[in-house]
Amino acid sequence: MEKIEKLIDEKINDWDDCLNRHYAGEIQNSDVLIRAALSDMEQLKSSLPKPVEVPEFVVKWYELHKRDLEQEIFDLHVDLYQKNLGDRTEFEKWASFTENNPIETLIRMKDGYKVKKEPLYYMPVPCLDETYYVINESGMDVAYGIGDKFMGSELDKYFPDIKKLAVPVEEDAE
Repeated sequence: MEKIEKLIDEKINDWDDCLNRHYAGEIQNSDVLIRAALSDMEQLKSSLPKPVEVPEFVVKWYELHKRDLEQEIFDLHVDLYQKNLGDRTEFEKWASFTENNPIETLIRMKDGYKVKKEPLYYMPVPCLDETYYVINESGMDVAYGIGDKFMGSELDKYFPDIKKLAVPVEEDAE
């Protein structure tokens, strides 16, 4: 934010100087002034913080805990050190790895975020041509033609032994 404030101060000084020259009788082309103002606005806009892109499970945690974010982040990390990696949720695993910059990312989410689109997969039934897994009211089933779309975490949960057979969903098929 310091960088943005400095840029805004510079622009205020530039435009104040321009106004003083106008009052002093200096003739100025309005077309040039408008283009300069637009250019300054573009520069300021490009200096604003960009929304951070995060997985859906991070968004869910953030939305539940954003009211008291600092305390929630502290509690999260205290809890993490009391759990084995295998017992952690997907979010807790993500927050455990420093390469994800979890604390910085969660704090930056206050300035806006985008949900990272997770790749989806079809899961074919081994040894049955054009037959795919689907989930219905009674649980896991199979269907001929096309199946349900699964996220990577669902492949790990439902198909750990055969997840390498998963077929990525093409973007236009979504």
